Amino acid sequence: MTVTPATLAPVSITARPLRCRNCGAERAPAPVAICDQCLGPLDPVYDPTRRLPDRATIAGRAPSLWRYQEWRRRHWPGGLAWRTPG
Repeated sequence: MTVTPATLAPVSITARPLRCRNCGAERAPAPVAICDQCLGPLDPVYDPTRRLPDRATIAGRAPSLWRYQEWRRRHWPGGLAWRTPG
């Protein structure tokens, strides 16, 4: 399936706060990848209570990137989003 702009739905973008993997410093969402304090890598902070599939569910899916759909980014700059096939 090819995704074209015509098949994308506009959505609001929710950016995640960032946390340094080395020193633990947190910063507001921004297009940066390096911590100002220690130069460590920044990771997005996800809700620890979000629902994720178990190993058996993932193994039962088709062998493609879509089997990991819960971890893939759904919102893109410009207010576009992709839809999960099926």
